[in-house]
Amino acid sequence: MRALRFAGLCLALACGSTTSDPAPPDLHLLFEEARYRIVSHSQESELRVEVQTTGGWHIAPEAPARLDLSSGALEFAEPALRAEHQQALTDDGFAFATRVSSDRAGRHTATGRLKFGICEGPKAQCVIVRRELAIPVDIAHAASAAP
Repeated sequence: MRALRFAGLCLALACGSTTSDPAPPDLHLLFEEARYRIVSHSQESELRVEVQTTGGWHIAPEAPARLDLSSGALEFAEPALRAEHQQALTDDGFAFATRVSSDRAGRHTATGRLKFGICEGPKAQCVIVRRELAIPVDIAHAASAAP
């Protein structure tokens, strides 16, 4: 059952829907290994970073996740995302999302420091993952400066 939920999540992320629609152009694979994958998605003025477990590993909710974002050209509504900001927290993964803006439209790169815990089996083997990320962010419209 867990494998089916994960496959559905992957299909929804990779394909956008169960029809023949192509994958959204703003979905980016940031990191992948045997235990987990990290993807990002920026649309309009929101950045979303998702962690998905694989290979029998699951999220360890007792190890608080965090994501610290920075970029000289971008402004984040919440640059320091913590456990209380997590969305869709399940054994299979979670997401962080925040609003983002810039005074320059186009492709930008945010730096992210991500930390979370994962376990294999019934907490037989748990690890804390720390990962530095380069996150592409597309800004369609520049934020206008206040008069």
